[in-house]
Amino acid sequence: MNAPAYWLNFKQKLETKFPFFRNKLNPGAAIAEIESLEHKIQETLPESFINLYLENNGETEDAHGYIFGLKLLPLTEINLELEGWNTIIDHGLEGLNDFCESRPDGAIKCIYASRKWLPFLYDWGGNHIGIDFDPGIAGKRGQIINFGRDEDIKYVFAESFEKFLDRICSLLDRTDDICLGEDDHYSFRGSHFTDALKELSAEEHA
Repeated sequence: MNAPAYWLNFKQKLETKFPFFRNKLNPGAAIAEIESLEHKIQETLPESFINLYLENNGETEDAHGYIFGLKLLPLTEINLELEGWNTIIDHGLEGLNDFCESRPDGAIKCIYASRKWLPFLYDWGGNHIGIDFDPGIAGKRGQIINFGRDEDIKYVFAESFEKFLDRICSLLDRTDDICLGEDDHYSFRGSHFTDALKELSAEEHA
């Protein structure tokens, strides 16, 4: 299996633009680790996701947010995040679903958390971008969404993991929108990346 071309392209562009990101990704995961994750969530992972993680099992601890300031989670941390969300679900979501919304309407189930949302990006503040394996009636299985502690309004950022990789690769080409901050941190338009993607979504549907 080969890593997705979009991912290889993204890495090359990022590490050329910001050389301090070189050697900030972990070696590939073992296939047994990926199969264990599939067993945990009872879902078949997208081929593009599998191939990316066979190439790079998330980022190193000192990478400072490889994906526009968000952490690409290693599989061990994905498992820990899943366990944390499942504990929240087990304690009940009463009251937590009340303010949840979907953009577009009906694409994402209006709930606070789901066992079928797989986080792969993290902002160190309890919020994620992840894969939605149980979409709303107007959504698509495998779509990429935001969710987490501060994310009542959830957006579809891409129809699939592969299309999300294509999108972040394209955004990296928008040189005027790329901002370099302190501590080897870069961002899109100087914003939290989830907020930037929300703004882009609003612009696209205006």
